[in-house]
Amino acid sequence: MNQSLQKDRLYAPGISVIIPTFQGLDRLPSLLESVEAQSLSTENFEIVFVINGPDDKTGDYLIQIRKERPELVLRIVRSLKSGASVARNIGLATATREFVTFVDDDDFIEPDFLKDLLEASSLRHIALAPMCDRLETSGELQNSTLSQRIQARAKKEFAIDAEPWTLGFNACKSLPTVIANQLRYDESLTSGEDVAYFAGLLTYPGLTVRALKDSGSNRYIRTIREQSVSRKSESFQFDVSDRLACIASIQRHLTSGKAEAAQRSLCASQFGFVQRYWDTHSEEHEAIRDAIAAAHVKWVPWEQLNKGKARQLVFSYCFPPYADTSAMVAAKLVLQQAEYVDVISADMSRVRNVDSSLLELASRWIDNRIEIQTPASFANWSLILEFAENAAKQAEKLTRARAKPYDSLYSRVMWPASHLAAYLYKQEHPDVPWTAEFSDPMRLDANAKERDCPLTSDALTCKLSAAADAENPHMDVDNGFDLIEALTLIHADEVVFTNANQRDVVLSAYGNDFAEQVRTKSVIRPQPVPTADMYSVNPPAVRLPSETVNIGYFGNFYPNRGLGEVFETLEQLGLTNSRSIHFYIFTSSVEQVQALVPEPLREMVTVSAGLPYLSFLATSAAFDVLFVGDAVTEGTFINNPFLPSKYADYRGSGARIWAHVEPGSPLSMEDVDLKSTIGNAGEIREIVEGLLTHVSSGLGQGTNE
Repeated sequence: MNQSLQKDRLYAPGISVIIPTFQGLDRLPSLLESVEAQSLSTENFEIVFVINGPDDKTGDYLIQIRKERPELVLRIVRSLKSGASVARNIGLATATREFVTFVDDDDFIEPDFLKDLLEASSLRHIALAPMCDRLETSGELQNSTLSQRIQARAKKEFAIDAEPWTLGFNACKSLPTVIANQLRYDESLTSGEDVAYFAGLLTYPGLTVRALKDSGSNRYIRTIREQSVSRKSESFQFDVSDRLACIASIQRHLTSGKAEAAQRSLCASQFGFVQRYWDTHSEEHEAIRDAIAAAHVKWVPWEQLNKGKARQLVFSYCFPPYADTSAMVAAKLVLQQAEYVDVISADMSRVRNVDSSLLELASRWIDNRIEIQTPASFANWSLILEFAENAAKQAEKLTRARAKPYDSLYSRVMWPASHLAAYLYKQEHPDVPWTAEFSDPMRLDANAKERDCPLTSDALTCKLSAAADAENPHMDVDNGFDLIEALTLIHADEVVFTNANQRDVVLSAYGNDFAEQVRTKSVIRPQPVPTADMYSVNPPAVRLPSETVNIGYFGNFYPNRGLGEVFETLEQLGLTNSRSIHFYIFTSSVEQVQALVPEPLREMVTVSAGLPYLSFLATSAAFDVLFVGDAVTEGTFINNPFLPSKYADYRGSGARIWAHVEPGSPLSMEDVDLKSTIGNAGEIREIVEGLLTHVSSGLGQGTNE
């Protein structure tokens, strides 16, 4: 049980009835009549009226009532600011009894309502009373779907996360004041503030609901007015903008497990309004999509909104929600091109952690997303083949369900199965243009060594090998990497490389004629830079001192190059205790990196765990300088073919970029703020001294003001 669920002796026994009223002078007599008729002793409840908005003499009326009926504990509070949320927050702050309940000024309560509610209440139990609707125009009482749901659970006790619909309204509930006062109504909401408030109860483990039986005299009578918020006419503001604001407010409560499932259910109910508006306003689809994207909310049912809109088929073995560099790049490409796609990817749950943050954004453009349930493997030919065949079969099912063929086909590797799946699909649909992208040389590892992926002798493999031989790409196809690369270069209509060096390295394995054929259909396209709004979805993971130059480094750490060389220079300069410069390293190997930081510099270096992608973006934007280092390839590749993937993310951050480069590398050709050469201590020294010189002139911006 949450520690906050401890009895607070500041609250007296009984129940506080909080009644916000806005120009309610004409409505209050009927409500007060029902309060006076309560069977619960007046010693055991108080009435807290919160008057908000323009003065309509409600205060004078209530003061007179208090004089005439001294037995009622009637408290009157005024708020200059109007709004039901404001009034309820004030009422909560004013409440003095152990439990609270909310009553609207146009509703009524039957004589045993407060007595039964209080009897069922405890520190661990929310009491839920029966409800009935009253039509304002006729006074007729009638049961609603909500009242029927409540009665279906009469005399039952259940966990609050088991029945999340009970959190969707203010009325007919009591809750412990000690909990109620730890939550706040979102005063920015114009509707849905009740569900956003009560969603906060999901953060209290073990809290349960007791539903009362309808005794015939303990109901909450809810007045249904034509102009009430819950009956507002359809509009973009109410059904889209207000619902998204409500969802965002609900999602500010941090939950997990069953509580998160309940939270999702509450959000789904709000999304239902958006969906219904979508279904009847096709002319506003783009505006609705833009509003959802701008709200940065989770669990959007894009698969429903985007149904049937895909124009491109994407094979990307690596794709979110899995935390993989190639997956993140593929998702950024979907965002960048802003066209509807169907995505077929692999289930990588056994080899990668989950980071769904970018998927939430990319899903705006995804119609169908299918994960192939085969064991994940980078270099096992049988598993590569199994994925490719299953992916191609799923693509055929999607194609048969379409009214017309896909406009285009796209595949991306590091993991080679993506291209093989696309090749199989291309053979069945030769008229669909195929764009194949290589992130790095596929056949060679980081040390220019041939990757090993022995082929099997099954019928499909023999067919694939024969197809490659028939086209004569002027190289021996000895393993799976060779075979997939050859088939891709032959059959793709467009081949994308991230830099020219990479293209040269890949094509150097082929004869000149074939290499030239590929070159003519190739495109150099650097990895996509995130859009500006992606850097502000999450808050930064660190707060940085403004009097210091803060340098961020994200990724693996190598003691003999990159930051390791920088640390050597700092030691040589005698800057081991400088408070003017600080390095923050975010890595997957915290303890190992901490051990590699030179002892004299450990006060200047903070090592932390790697971050989820959107948190990484937000944090990168907080730094003064971001450090990126080249891989050392001298003596291995003819040219350095690697452009660090982090560089594209750094470019959009607004921070200065310090590139530590190998001569002739793709990174060395980029226009960056600061550049040093691997092995050149003099250039590192010059940059460090320049940074220190600028500390006093305001380079160190930090995040602490």
